Amino acid sequence: MQGPLIPHVAAAVALAILAAGCTVPDRSSPLADTSWTLTEIRNGEGDLVPVLTGTYVTAAFSAEGRITGSAGCNRYFAGYSLSGNRIAISDAGSTKMFCSDPEGIMVQETRFLEHLTASTGYRIEKVTLSLLGEGDRPLLVFHGGTAARETGFPPAP
Repeated sequence: MQGPLIPHVAAAVALAILAAGCTVPDRSSPLADTSWTLTEIRNGEGDLVPVLTGTYVTAAFSAEGRITGSAGCNRYFAGYSLSGNRIAISDAGSTKMFCSDPEGIMVQETRFLEHLTASTGYRIEKVTLSLLGEGDRPLLVFHGGTAARETGFPPAP
């Protein structure tokens, strides 16, 4: 009697292993499958300032809970999860190239990655995504995304 059960048990174990490694896309998330371009960043003095001219900083949010993009010089990736208007960004990493042009790009990139992982909330208003920090103050302000597609503004690539 044990012989016929072995294939069923093996199949169940294989299915459980496969299921544990899969994530179910959450297409109902307001950030799922959206892309954004950074327009403003909080500087060291605490002011929101425009990104450096000649830099292109992006964030693409997948339905599987991943963020990828350009930090200006390097590519980056991270995980994210949402709960209401709260966001948790974790497991961030990036490539490690050095860029010198435009001047200040590496300072901006470091600040961007710090603000990204320090974000605790988010707000979407029309074509603008703000990632928020302490006191719900914007740390990073992006333009584009799903709302942009609905209004005809082209989203970031």
